[in-house]
Amino acid sequence: MPTHQEFTTWPDVAQTDEAYNGTLWEVAIDDAHAGQQWKTKASHFQLVHHVTRAAMWTRNLPALPGWGFGQQEVNGHKMYHDKTLFWVASDIVRDNTTNHASRPPPPKPKSVHSRSFFKKYFELQVAMFQHNSDLTDSHPYASPPINWPFLLTGVSFWTSTPDLRRQVYMIGNPAGWWFCVMSLSVIAGVFGADQFARRRGYSPIETPVRNRLYRSGGFFIIAWANHYFPFFLMNRQTFLHHYLPAHLFSALVAGVVTNFVVTEVRILTTITT
Repeated sequence: MPTHQEFTTWPDVAQTDEAYNGTLWEVAIDDAHAGQQWKTKASHFQLVHHVTRAAMWTRNLPALPGWGFGQQEVNGHKMYHDKTLFWVASDIVRDNTTNHASRPPPPKPKSVHSRSFFKKYFELQVAMFQHNSDLTDSHPYASPPINWPFLLTGVSFWTSTPDLRRQVYMIGNPAGWWFCVMSLSVIAGVFGADQFARRRGYSPIETPVRNRLYRSGGFFIIAWANHYFPFFLMNRQTFLHHYLPAHLFSALVAGVVTNFVVTEVRILTTITT
């Protein structure tokens, strides 16, 4: 059977069962599942002839002149993967007239109303919040926020076939992450011990060192908490990569703690000597 086939029309007066079967077409939606609806401007489909299995094809050429009634030249094609065989319905024209010449012209394109930047910005924010709140299904690599600072689980982004045994797995540096956790604990303990001692009239930390510790370390702790604790209030799926902004601030806290420890050791060494 030839690859290209000519399309033509068939008069109603000569209608037979065989001729009727030749007028049947199938709408084959691309990548569609059973029962999927056909949507205008969204569904790519092919018109496949029921008998010959040839799909309707056309070229991006000007319409035919008057003898062709201003229509497109089409024929049948069996190269189903050719992108020129796919169609998109821009609109559904509900018209019962059989004569195409008497059909109304296509509707005028709808005018697009311009919106201000802030309206589009707030609409985008609302859409993102709604989309995030809908992500409530379970996932094998999801993890609760309590596990993130301790790096108990990672995230597998890609896995190859079992024979190759290759995958892309996101996991942090355990030494670095645990050092950040210990730094958060150390600075919390230093803050608590310093406040406890000052209430009893004792100042274990010099004023310049204390001011630098409270200003830099306090700021980074607040930033870490603001990027970490809100995830405990969310009902959506949560993964390890959600902790990355908070982990950055915990690393900065680790730098503050390291600087404080080195400074205090140097001061104590100077005093003792």
